Amino acid sequence: MTALNRRTMFLAGLGSAVAVSLGADPAAAEHYPADVGEPVPEATGNVRRVNLSERPSTIPAYTKVRMLDIVFPPGSSEPVEEMMADMVCHCTEGELTVTNDGKEFVAKAGDVWTCRKGGTEGLVNNGSSQAVMRVAVLSA
Repeated sequence: MTALNRRTMFLAGLGSAVAVSLGADPAAAEHYPADVGEPVPEATGNVRRVNLSERPSTIPAYTKVRMLDIVFPPGSSEPVEEMMADMVCHCTEGELTVTNDGKEFVAKAGDVWTCRKGGTEGLVNNGSSQAVMRVAVLSA
């Protein structure tokens, strides 16, 4: 293990300061206008899906991975439904009340969680600002 000295700590701090000053936040979603993306038919309150990217997967259990943002205006929701694929979810903006396999929690900006194929999930934006959930969908 490398010993930490003042020089190492200084360089680590300097790198962090530069990243912050440049506004580096690669996981941050942009604030979406109300008409961007496709409506999510089963949701209420103008929830929209913004498709970002899709590629073949190198993980043997999956054939492709798809990245998308789901935009929740204040007061909007998606009902509890069965998940059709394994997913990794990340709240990039706002807060969402998540019901995942019967357990409820509040996901705040920066929180990550998973959904399994055959499991259930529902989402509600109880806040006063837009919430965005970034999803990596792993398809078999």
